[in-house]
Amino acid sequence: MRDFDELWDIWVDQYFLWVFPIILLAIAILPLPYWCYFFIRLFVCLPAIGYCFIYRDEKNWIATILFGAIAVLYNPIVPVHLFKELWVLINITTAVVFLHYGHKAMRDSQDSTNNL
Repeated sequence: MRDFDELWDIWVDQYFLWVFPIILLAIAILPLPYWCYFFIRLFVCLPAIGYCFIYRDEKNWIATILFGAIAVLYNPIVPVHLFKELWVLINITTAVVFLHYGHKAMRDSQDSTNNL
């Protein structure tokens, strides 16, 4: 039986980097006060930077460029100002990118554990 620490590490490694941004991107579609968008940008940008480094090390250049672009677009320091309608489209597209690569990472992780 797995202990709590091991389950926590698995959850953080496999889900946090991609599920949390998807949830935030879904929330970002709603009309919110501006300060909420600052935190959404921050917590979408940071995992995107993390994925950027992960995929750079794996030499997956398409994913590296995608997550690099996401990190630049969602950076909270120098925000990109666009129309709300365009942000909705960008949020949906970004959520799909996180979903695709997060699901792929989880599937690859499960395949590697099954092969042991």
